[in-house]
Amino acid sequence: MIHIVFQHADVAALQKSFDLDESMRADIIEINPQVVAAARSHFFVPPDDERLQVVIAEGGEYVATHPS
Repeated sequence: MIHIVFQHADVAALQKSFDLDESMRADIIEINPQVVAAARSHFFVPPDDERLQVVIAEGGEYVATHPS
């Protein structure tokens, strides 16, 4: 399985690409909870599951504390 971490990215666009490949797991790190809420309500980003996790955090801190 491929594990990808995205920081402060276009959540909606990433989710569409992510849907295409069943072998991927993605953590999307976004500092602003309003951006996540908008992505979920307006761009159909699904709830978190075993393949997709949206985390509210500062990207640099997240990467420093979550080694691959």
